[in-house]
Order: sequence, then C-alpha cells, then structure tokens
Amino acid sequence: MKDAFPYPLPEVALAEFVHPAAGHDLVRAYRHAGEILAGNGYLALRAHRGGWLDHEFAEAPPAFLVRFDKLPWCRWPAGPDHEWRKLTEQAAALGERATHGLWLKGRLAPSPVWMVNEVRVRLSVLQLVARLPRAEVFTGRVDAGDPLWVRFSGGRCALAADARLNLHSWEIFPPRRDGWTGDRIKTQAGPKPRFTQPGVNWPPTDLSEI
Repeated sequence: MKDAFPYPLPEVALAEFVHPAAGHDLVRAYRHAGEILAGNGYLALRAHRGGWLDHEFAEAPPAFLVRFDKLPWCRWPAGPDHEWRKLTEQAAALGERATHGLWLKGRLAPSPVWMVNEVRVRLSVLQLVARLPRAEVFTGRVDAGDPLWVRFSGGRCALAADARLNLHSWEIFPPRRDGWTGDRIKTQAGPKPRFTQPGVNWPPTDLSEI
C-alpha cells in the first residue's frame, strides 16, 4: 500500500480524491461553508483543516453540490468514540494485498470487495482512505444504504454504499452477533465487569491436600 498522507493533509493529496475525467462535475476540489470538498462518485471528502489556503479554491458550483449532497450527511454518526476503529489496526491485512489503483483509462478499475462493519466497499477505495492521517471507520450500527463513515485528522469522509456489491472476499471490524438470534450485540464502553470481591481470589484455593 502507498505511504500515508501527512498531517495537515496537503493540497496535492486532494487530487487523489477527485474524478480523473475532464469536464466531470467532480473533477476538482471546491470550498463551501468553511470546508474543502472533494469527491469522485464513490467517496466524498470534507476537510475543515489542511495545508492550503481556502480562498485559493473556487466556490462549489450548484451541480457539484447536488451530487455531493446525495450522501446522507445528516446521518453522520454521533456515537461514542469506542464505536470508531483505527484503520491502522488492519494495516497488515491492507498492506499484504497489492495496491489497487482507483482508475483505469478514466474508468473505475476492477477491485476486490471487502465488508467493513456492515458496508461493502471496494478495496481500492478503502486503501485510499486508509492513507488519510489517523483514519478511523465507524463500526456502530448503520442503516441499510448508509455509507461507510470515515473520520480523520482535519476532516471526514464517506464511502458510498453500492447496491451492485453483493459479494465480498474479506471482512474487517465485523459486528458481534447473538449466536441464537443473529441480532447485533451492542458494543459496551468502559472496563469489562469483574465478578470478584476485593481481597477474594477466584477460584478459591484447593485446601483438600493441605
């Protein structure tokens, strides 16, 4: 896998997150409402901090915003920090696969599909967002059709759900499920409960041969 992007995210890195076809609505990054926006039809990135001057970007045109706002940003998870997991935890799995480029002659290149939490995404897209500084994915409960939410130092990102991806070859950060019902088990924060009393050892010492 390619090297990670530094923090703050440099302007040149934004070129990796836009569409390569000239004349496409998503061919460049824009500014809007205090953020720099970039997307390519498969992911969208919003950065509120980076190694650039915001005024150097053009204001986002209406056609761009229409496409960008098709993602359900209003459902951005407000869950606790323990429901976010660092992609560096999966660095070995991501790194042992060959790096898959996003594009081939201006079109999306073939790529394996992985299940992350409960969202299927292309490995090529996942490898790209894994390069963002301190990238973390949301592993809490999601609704059907929700994107894979990603946050990183200086911004956030969404990998669009794609109904055409109905099979996957690998799975990371799977939710815990009840063995009988298959229902998802809610992740609990904080230390695990201890069933001992202070000063009491368990199991008790066997005194039968003393």
